[in-house]
Amino acid sequence: MGHAHIRNLNDILIKRIFAKGKASIKECIEYCVKNKIPLHASECDYFDDYMLSMGFEEVVLFHAHPWGENKHRPTIEPIAENEEQKKIIEHFKESGLSGLEDYNDDTKKFDEIQWKFTKGSRMMYLKKTLPCVEHLEN
Repeated sequence: MGHAHIRNLNDILIKRIFAKGKASIKECIEYCVKNKIPLHASECDYFDDYMLSMGFEEVVLFHAHPWGENKHRPTIEPIAENEEQKKIIEHFKESGLSGLEDYNDDTKKFDEIQWKFTKGSRMMYLKKTLPCVEHLEN
């Protein structure tokens, strides 16, 4: 994948968090598969779980672990529901997506983590000032 437009994935995750108070990547992937919503890449559209997972993980990274060009404060944060998720979240806070494949086995443990808005971010969404990830270069 060279270039991907992931604004649609960004909007799905953020709208689900707004509507339900929390959302996981896994739920968003299931929604996309059911409704035939793709990840738009430069070479084609991808409808499979693997590519959608990669796209949503980049959206989470943008909103929860801003660095580099993303000069905004975190707008979403993880909800740890068990000890295993706490370990995965600590790794994510330290290293971003690097090395998450250690935790992202067949059950997609990272993708099962629920995310919620950080304090003040819900209001940013309502005011349409919440940062948004548009595309991904790889």
